[in-house]
Amino acid sequence: MVENEAFVIPLSLVGRSESISDKTVRRISRRLESEGEIEVQHTPTGRGLLNIPGYRRLREEILAGSRAA
Repeated sequence: MVENEAFVIPLSLVGRSESISDKTVRRISRRLESEGEIEVQHTPTGRGLLNIPGYRRLREEILAGSRAA
């Protein structure tokens, strides 16, 4: 497996450095996933995981939204 394709980044850690709520991160990730821009995999316990390209795309979207606010 290519390193960038491994799903290793927990969705719950994506917005913490910018103080973005988990609820907002989940909402944006669901939208991006439904648009086919990212893929979120879920563990048996329901934890969402992103790969590196998905993480970068989600961060771009979060940062673009926080600048617009």
